[in-house]
Amino acid sequence: MVIMSLTDLPVELVHRIFDYCDITTILSVRIICKQLYLMTNVYDRYELDYDYSTADELSLIIRLIRPEKFVSLILSNDDMEDDWFTELILLLDIRQLSRLRSLTLSDLNDVELEYILRTVNSDSLLSLSIHFDEKKYSEVFDIVSSTIARLNVRRLDINTIGYNEKHITWPTECSLKYVIIDTCTYNHFKIMIHSLRYLKNVSIKDCIIHNKNNRNVLLSASTSYSSLKSLTITESTLSTKYIQSLLSETPDLLNLKMISHKRQFDSLFDGAHWEKFIRAKLPLLIRFEFFFESCLSKRQLEYDGRYCYDKQHGDDTHISLNSIILPFRTPFWFDEKHWLVACDFLLGDGDLRIYTIPAIVVQKWNPDRCELFPSDSVPRLTSRSINEIIDTSTNKTLRKLYMNWNTIKVAGARYLSDALRKNTVNLIYSINLNDVHLQLDIDTYGLGYYL
Repeated sequence: MVIMSLTDLPVELVHRIFDYCDITTILSVRIICKQLYLMTNVYDRYELDYDYSTADELSLIIRLIRPEKFVSLILSNDDMEDDWFTELILLLDIRQLSRLRSLTLSDLNDVELEYILRTVNSDSLLSLSIHFDEKKYSEVFDIVSSTIARLNVRRLDINTIGYNEKHITWPTECSLKYVIIDTCTYNHFKIMIHSLRYLKNVSIKDCIIHNKNNRNVLLSASTSYSSLKSLTITESTLSTKYIQSLLSETPDLLNLKMISHKRQFDSLFDGAHWEKFIRAKLPLLIRFEFFFESCLSKRQLEYDGRYCYDKQHGDDTHISLNSIILPFRTPFWFDEKHWLVACDFLLGDGDLRIYTIPAIVVQKWNPDRCELFPSDSVPRLTSRSINEIIDTSTNKTLRKLYMNWNTIKVAGARYLSDALRKNTVNLIYSINLNDVHLQLDIDTYGLGYYL
C-alpha cells in the first residue's frame, strides 16, 4: 500500500481537504513546510466561526488571512462576554467580506442582528441562517425581510417566520429557493409558499394551527400559484385534515417526506385514503417517504400537544398489521409509484408504526417488535435493525420468550400472538409473562396454543 503525504497531493485536492477543516487546523499546517505554506496561502474558502475564537485568536486570523478569502461567517452570542460584539466590530470589518457565501447568526439581539445584516454587502451571499428568541426580539422579522430583498439569498434557515402579529413580509421579487424552519403557523406557511415565486424546497419541523393567543383563524384557499417541488415535515402534530389541506396548496409537489410521532390512529395510516388524495391533489408526486407512529392504548396529551402512551391504563385496541398494510399493497403503491410500505408494533412501548422502506427514522436501539413487510403474509417477531436486510436463511426458531416487566397490554398480546404464528416450530419451551401488569386469559388472546 502506497502511503502519501499532503505534499504529494495536487493543490486542488489539498484545498478540498481544507474545506472540512477549521481555520486553526489549516493555519497549523502552513508552518510544516514551504510547500504547505504556499498551498494555504492560495486557499480562499475559509470559514470564520467566532463562537470558537477569542479576541486574540481573531486578531491573529485577520492579520494572516485577507477578508476576501472568507466564504462563511458564524457568529453566536452563546455564553459570550457582554463586550464580545464591540470587540468583534473593532477587529473585523464585515463590509470587506466581499466573497461571503454563508452567514450564520445565533442568539443575537435586535441591535446586533440589524448591524450585521445591514453591514454585510456581498453579492455572493447565498445562505442565511438566523436563530433568535422571537419573544424578546420581534424586530428581527422586519430586518430579515429587508435583507432578503436587498441580497441575493437563495437559502434561508430560521427558527420561525412569525410570532403573534409579527411575521416576515416576503419581497415581491425574491431569489429564495430553499427555506428551513423550526415551526410556523399554518397561515404563515400558506403566505410564504404563495409569495415566493422561486421557492422550490421547504423543510419544517412542525406547522401549527393555533397561535399564541389560541386563536384559530385560517386563511381561505389562495388563488395564487405555488411552485413548491419538495416538502419535508419532520415532527408533524397536525391532524390529517389540516395536513391534507396544507398539501392541497402544493399541486406541483414532486417530493414529500413526513414524520409524525405519538399521534392518534387516524386516516393518516390509511393507504386507500392516501391513494385517493394523491391522485386528486398531488398528481405529479414522484417520491413519498413517511414514518407515522401511533399509541394504540390509552392516550394522554403532553404539555406540547403531543399524544403519549399512558402506562397506567389500557384498552383492547387491536388493529391487525395485515389489515393496516393491505391498502398499501394495491397496484397504485406497488406498480405505479413503486412505494413499499411496512408496519410494526413495538412490544415494549405499545406503539404502532407504518413507514416507507427504507425507513427514514432509525432508532439507535433495536426494540422487540412484531413486523410485517410488503412481501409478508404473517408478521414476524424480531429485534433486528429496522433497515437491516432480511436474510431468511439465518432465521432462528424461537424457543424461549421472557417478557418480565413488559407493558404490552391486551393489544400487544394480540400482536404477539399474530407474530408467533410465523414461528417454524409449534412448541416453544417457555413463555414467561410474569409481571406484565395485565390479567390475561391466554386462550382468549391466542397465546395458549404456544404454551
